[in-house]
Amino acid sequence: MLKRRIIPLLLWSEGRLVKTVSMDTRKVVGDPVRTSKVYSDQDADEIIIIDISRDEQFRPAFFDSLRKISKEVMMPITVGGGVESLDIARQMFDSGADKVLVNSSAFSNKSLLEQIATDFGSQALVVGVDFRRKDEGQVELYSSAGSKRQLISMREHLKAVEEFGAGELFLQSKDRDGTGMGLDLEVIREALETSSVPVVACGGVGTFTHLLEAFSLGVDGVGCGTLFNFGDNNPIRAKAYLRNFGINLKKQS
Repeated sequence: MLKRRIIPLLLWSEGRLVKTVSMDTRKVVGDPVRTSKVYSDQDADEIIIIDISRDEQFRPAFFDSLRKISKEVMMPITVGGGVESLDIARQMFDSGADKVLVNSSAFSNKSLLEQIATDFGSQALVVGVDFRRKDEGQVELYSSAGSKRQLISMREHLKAVEEFGAGELFLQSKDRDGTGMGLDLEVIREALETSSVPVVACGGVGTFTHLLEAFSLGVDGVGCGTLFNFGDNNPIRAKAYLRNFGINLKKQS
């Protein structure tokens, strides 16, 4: 049986960690290196670090942070944000990434997915899928940090990126980001039914019950920002709760 993963999500912006709401409003929540070390000590299975600065002048500082983080943690690191070329992906791997997360280029340049999968392996390629759901239930996909709508169905997009080499999907709700109101289980279920690669769900986790709901559906991992950024919650406590319900977790505290 595959073991499930608890994955803190870290949003890097101009040298600091921030928390967003609906992928927009930002609040500073910590230092990248210190926070990563804390999560490593608290038994997190992985971390996802995304550069949302969207400014090339900060790219060297981001790679510097990544190198420092990779020396401090004992867990896999997935890195994303502006992966527009094979060279940028290679720099991320050279700076300490175990996997790279591609979002916008998965729409505009699917050959890049194939290049990354060929050079580094499909297991090292994660495709990010940012979405929102309209009142009538229609699922809309977005690129460019949740700001640009893409006119393709989720099912069609998931099948395409898997065909081009995606080894994992990172599914994130734009509407629920930073709200703590719970994951969009309906969209997650559709993604699980469509895809044959591991799915990590994110966007809206505010309680341990939300983690249980997602794992009970069959996701391989859950990305957590708000849950761990505010209050006394941490991966150790989350795992203790989930083990009470028989969830098979990657690490044992």
